[in-house]
Amino acid sequence: MYNNLANGAVGMPEGDLAFLSPGFLSIGLHKLALIRTILEYKVDLVCSDVDTVWLQNPLPYFARVPEANILVSSDATAPTHDDEGLEDPQVIGRHDLNIGIMMLRCSKNMTLFVDAWQQQLQRKDAQHWDQGEFNALLRINMFKNHFSWWDQTDPWDRVYKPKATVAQNKRVVWAYDHSVTVGVLPVSMFANGHIFFVQKLYEKLKSPLHVVHANFIGGGFKRHRFRETQLWLYDKPAYYNVDHMLSFDIRTLQPPANWLHLNTRHRVQFHLENIGTQLQQFWNAAAAAVALNRTLILPQFTCYCDELWYWSLEVNPAYKCRYVGARNQTLPFQCPHDMVVNLLQLDDVPAKFGAAVKYRESTFMDNPRTPQAIKDDVLRIRLQLPDQLPEPLPDQVPVQASQHLPEHLRGQRQLQQMTEPIVTQIPVSWTVTENELRDTLSQHQSHRVLHMTDMGHVILKSYRGWDRRRSHASLDCWRFLLFASVH
Repeated sequence: MYNNLANGAVGMPEGDLAFLSPGFLSIGLHKLALIRTILEYKVDLVCSDVDTVWLQNPLPYFARVPEANILVSSDATAPTHDDEGLEDPQVIGRHDLNIGIMMLRCSKNMTLFVDAWQQQLQRKDAQHWDQGEFNALLRINMFKNHFSWWDQTDPWDRVYKPKATVAQNKRVVWAYDHSVTVGVLPVSMFANGHIFFVQKLYEKLKSPLHVVHANFIGGGFKRHRFRETQLWLYDKPAYYNVDHMLSFDIRTLQPPANWLHLNTRHRVQFHLENIGTQLQQFWNAAAAAVALNRTLILPQFTCYCDELWYWSLEVNPAYKCRYVGARNQTLPFQCPHDMVVNLLQLDDVPAKFGAAVKYRESTFMDNPRTPQAIKDDVLRIRLQLPDQLPEPLPDQVPVQASQHLPEHLRGQRQLQQMTEPIVTQIPVSWTVTENELRDTLSQHQSHRVLHMTDMGHVILKSYRGWDRRRSHASLDCWRFLLFASVH
């Protein structure tokens, strides 16, 4: 059907489709050929990228804005209004519109716009991104004012003044040299990846979420993000019917008392210290999972800064290590796993990285598709270390200041709230071998899930199956090497 509609265009490209690769860019030409052909049938068109999950029918919402020829999502990281109406047209100046979610109403001017868009992509002097050209064309004669590239004001604070808006709806603006009208869909309802997975804005505004677009995410992690939020429905029952699993409580650092008053650099220092604390426990748990031949249930990592905290240092320190423009981003937050660990390197290429780590998302035990037999067979274990006092209740956790930060940045280590009592305590030495760990837990191996209450201190000594090369490959080291830039 596609080849017939697209006037004999060749099939979709194969191979490397990485962002801005030749294959990726060529998809834009195929998409526009299809859009142009469908418009010839005098019908309106809704376009959606494949990395989206639709939760509601958008057509009733689109029908509420008949004056807009184009309704399109955006890469904005903050809403301009707290209602369910369109975003302010200024968003078009501050952020790129994202054509991954878009509605086009058929008209003569719409056809002319698509023709111009197609011509821009077909220019032979260079390869062009369809979304970039879409934004450039729409902005022609849209605003009264412009900002030079050397302007020092925060790009996300600039005030853009549209030349003309539609009389019936001031949030719909004339674009493309006053020939088509455009409305920007509300980010809380037509959510991009940062708004949904990181900020969870729809929860704060109680907005009726229509669609989630998994952008702002590396391609290899999109499926995991959807699994984590239980929006991925394509896994077969075997994915959920896992024989033996390992989970654990993860300890985090509480922020220092003056957290709200720390500047960006000091916040980043504390954030990286907190990530390091969690990663130490993660590597211990991963090694134990491999030694016991169990599938690791990932923990919920806590982040005190966005993964792109260094942008706020460059653009505007007032963001205090939030994503640029995301002034409403709550810190700290439960961050997606791919902000901390490169999941693609956990379970592949054993010959290169050592034993693979089988894993499941942190919400696995809450998923209704997980068999109840697994949920009912959880043994909570505390590995009792020599001369260690019995574990206190969560509200009695002793304070232990980090030794790696200046005094004014030191927080305290705190165990996350436990929802179930400890079932059994097992004595072990400070450093155990993989054989010792297997022997110690052998009588409990029949349980479907072993849940460890603390993986921060036990170290697998002389362990052969878990190769530290995998831990380095699994860590997005470049994010943390930037630590040196904040000292």
